[in-house]
Amino acid sequence: MYVELTKLIKTLGKELRLNAGRLSDIGETKKWLTKKDLEIEKRLTKYITSLPGKHTVYAEELSNSFEQEENVWIIDPISYTFHFLHGIPHYAIVIGHMHTGKMEFGCVYDPSVDELFSAKKSKGAYLNGKRIHVDESDSDIAIMYDPHTRSRKKLKLDLLSDLMNIGRVTMLGSTAVHYCSVACGRVQAAVALNHDVFPEFASKLIIEEAGGIFTDTDGGQLLLKTKGIIASNKMLYEKILSVTSKYGINTT
Repeated sequence: MYVELTKLIKTLGKELRLNAGRLSDIGETKKWLTKKDLEIEKRLTKYITSLPGKHTVYAEELSNSFEQEENVWIIDPISYTFHFLHGIPHYAIVIGHMHTGKMEFGCVYDPSVDELFSAKKSKGAYLNGKRIHVDESDSDIAIMYDPHTRSRKKLKLDLLSDLMNIGRVTMLGSTAVHYCSVACGRVQAAVALNHDVFPEFASKLIIEEAGGIFTDTDGGQLLLKTKGIIASNKMLYEKILSVTSKYGINTT
């Protein structure tokens, strides 16, 4: 099942790369939506619903109402459509499989650099088939930060300033790619002020299977309503948490 799904994701991703920067924004009720977002979600849903057993899809565009079932698939068809629309790396296809309430599989594919991150519960995390681990160092620190939108500008700028006191702060694009950059040891932490959690469930499993920690910005568990995320190695986590928890992002 996961092998076939991964093949499909890579096929969809390669098609996506060929269309990067060439499509128009068709969003009406939301900005930054393309026909590829819809197509990818439909094709993944078609595959998932063909599987034996009871399956439901929770996805950003067409199935954005969470329904608890034995098997729930959480999909972000294009994580960071803005970059895809403008032909800028890094965007991603993200999918996670939740079985009886627990994450069993996660996959993040960044077609712009042909990198596929994946994890199975208790089986480790991988990048293009090779085992990955977080970087446990607490020196020469780099932190990915995604403030997402221009709302709550003062809070986001204040948080940025605090993070800059810990290490170098940078940004690539897709938050899923940020989290996977932690998982494979390129950076030590990622902080995001997210507006939904479609990229987060798969990314959480990848981070944890790579030896890292993934919580909300107050140290709590990932929920559907979570609005702030920390993904970190174990050495740096408490220091990041001491900063983000001051803002009470998930407690207000």
